[in-house]
Amino acid sequence: MASPHTAQRTPAPVTEHRLSGWILFASVIVITAGVMHVVLGLTAMFNGGWVAWTPDAVVVFDLSTWGALHLVWGLVLVVAGAALLTGNGVSRAVVLLVAGLSMVGAFAFLAVNVWWALVVMALDVLVIWAVAVHGDDAAPGS
Repeated sequence: MASPHTAQRTPAPVTEHRLSGWILFASVIVITAGVMHVVLGLTAMFNGGWVAWTPDAVVVFDLSTWGALHLVWGLVLVVAGAALLTGNGVSRAVVLLVAGLSMVGAFAFLAVNVWWALVVMALDVLVIWAVAVHGDDAAPGS
């Protein structure tokens, strides 16, 4: 029996930001892909020319433009992945968009490297699923 002088403790409201494991997974995948694109972009920008051999033709790319595109895309991915950790609704929408665009890009390269494209598309599907299903778990106060 509690004494009249013993104060009852009421738990404080939960206001901490708790991440779902799937949101953390999606964020790490997006940030890692972004870092890889940044490295690829910087490597391409400091290289003179790049030749890709396909069964039908030899394709020569201007690497400085290709590298700049990868550098910008990589920075977008890193920022989007880091913002996803905040649980912001806009960041979730941006991650869904960049994962979808990544999947379209991987699909475009299926003929060049089938296994790499399939792995990228599978990871994109997992990121989209994680954010779409568990996105609310990352919201502040959840």
